[in-house]
Amino acid sequence: MTALATVASQQRGNLNLMQQAQQSGLDGMLALAGALADNDVLPEQFRKNKANILVVMLAAQELGIGFTAAIQNFYIVNGRLSMSADMMISLAQNAGHLIRHEFEGEGNDIKATCILVRSEDRNRHAALEDQLTSESDKDRIAVLEKAIARLEHRVTWGFGEVKAARLTSADADANHNKYRRAMRRHRADAECIRMACPEVLGAYRYTPEELGAKVSEDGAPVDSVTVERADRPQKSSQKAAHREPAQAAPASAQRDSGTGAGLQGLDAQGLYDKASTAPTSKQLLEIAKYAEKAGLKGKVVNTGNGKRSLKAGLNALYDSLG
Repeated sequence: MTALATVASQQRGNLNLMQQAQQSGLDGMLALAGALADNDVLPEQFRKNKANILVVMLAAQELGIGFTAAIQNFYIVNGRLSMSADMMISLAQNAGHLIRHEFEGEGNDIKATCILVRSEDRNRHAALEDQLTSESDKDRIAVLEKAIARLEHRVTWGFGEVKAARLTSADADANHNKYRRAMRRHRADAECIRMACPEVLGAYRYTPEELGAKVSEDGAPVDSVTVERADRPQKSSQKAAHREPAQAAPASAQRDSGTGAGLQGLDAQGLYDKASTAPTSKQLLEIAKYAEKAGLKGKVVNTGNGKRSLKAGLNALYDSLG
């Protein structure tokens, strides 16, 4: 079952339980939240926390969705309630809006586009597309394509958008490097729905990642740590930075004959200096992978623009690549 199908199925369930609690007023909802708080099936941030559960209950009531769908697709990030991109799509589709996706390119060049046609425009949009398929006159085709485009809300996310949002990373294991298609689709979906039909989202218009959470491939927060930006210096004092000793890579990492070829024996500063001359993102990712294995990413280096951790410095270099 796909993620979207799962959300739709969850929405159809558990409404009766919520309705019974709502009929009893706030006391009934608090009692239900308390009973659910000991359930191991709940996401970790809601376990033993009936106040957070109550917030989700109220949000579910506001949006007219089931509790199970809400508790699995709502997340608290930096004191704000957010929802998954799949939940946003489900709410938009339930309101009758048409959503399609297009993908172009491969690898780091892949672009994900979300296309949304509002419910009141769907019949007209379908009629125009039918006309387009049977039309052979070039001028008429151009007119029809423009008419169709006026009814479509489009948002595309590619490398340029990822870079502008400072989500690029020299870490080969970063989700925006491992799951480019999914991560860019999530971003395009959230932005498109927020632009074209914000009323379906209520007050909950952002995904966890948009609020600063580090997320998994499906958009769920993996921990409470916010995304480290390449332009955000590490919080280490200048005095502490001066005390940071140079440290060469461990012998186990130096013996590695795969990733790290040509990097053996370099300390954190040496790795940064070598990365500064790396002409391609692939070479920079290789250096970052070796630094991770050598345990040097947290070491402070001189970047020429001040002292930063090696990880932050590598991210900044990666972000500067075209």
